[in-house]
Amino acid sequence: GYAHLSQDERYQIQCYTEAALAERYQIHCYKRGGFSLRTVADELGRSPSTISRELRRNAPEQGAYERKHAQRQSVIRRRVAS
Repeated sequence: GYAHLSQDERYQIQCYTEAALAERYQIHCYKRGGFSLRTVADELGRSPSTISRELRRNAPEQGAYERKHAQRQSVIRRRVAS
């Protein structure tokens, strides 16, 4: 949990999570629309390597990138790391 964090720190995590979810939704839509990795990166103002890493780390082994799966994977990694 986040009980040990200050209210400001909890707010920052919440904002980060919401931003990450929104961005993952955008990645999902662009990739589903057939856009290239470079185009997705340009549209989101990210480097192509960041988008590539997101797709590689959070896509299921078989199938297309799904934002909900990506978010679950991210949360699992964060829990393991803490």
